[in-house]
Amino acid sequence: MSNLKKFHESWSHPDYRPTTVNEGDLRALEKNLAITLPASYLSQLLEVGLPSPTARLWDWLSEKANRHFKWLNRFPPLALILPERAPHLADFHHPTDVQKALVWREAGMPESLLPFANDSSGNQICFDMEALRGGSPWEAPVLFWDHDFLTTTKLAKSFDAFLKLYLP
Repeated sequence: MSNLKKFHESWSHPDYRPTTVNEGDLRALEKNLAITLPASYLSQLLEVGLPSPTARLWDWLSEKANRHFKWLNRFPPLALILPERAPHLADFHHPTDVQKALVWREAGMPESLLPFANDSSGNQICFDMEALRGGSPWEAPVLFWDHDFLTTTKLAKSFDAFLKLYLP
């Protein structure tokens, strides 16, 4: 079972099916931006679609963050080895809306980022576009762009690894 399907089953309301994504929309996005989307992103979106997480995900992330900070308060050097906390994922952008999300460049988002989701504060979760250019990338890093501080942080080495941040 794919991690996107596990994500959907863990965090979406059972009465709401994921939004269907068709291959034509994904290929049009690739063509319009002259990129190749990561293999795990393509395959999982085509298989599952786009889930709509509920607030239960945010509750779970908040509990997880509290445990994270308790460890950091006890052992500050752990900050050097603990992974970044996962942002409060709100929505995945449909491939037809990804290009619309590029409007964030006007607010300071680097041109090298391609948003595919956003958090509950409107910050963007992105692929590194440089990794998507010039070939057929097996995977691409997933980055978090904070629109308040204009900072970019690496969240995961791939879309699949990114999804694992949200699995119980």
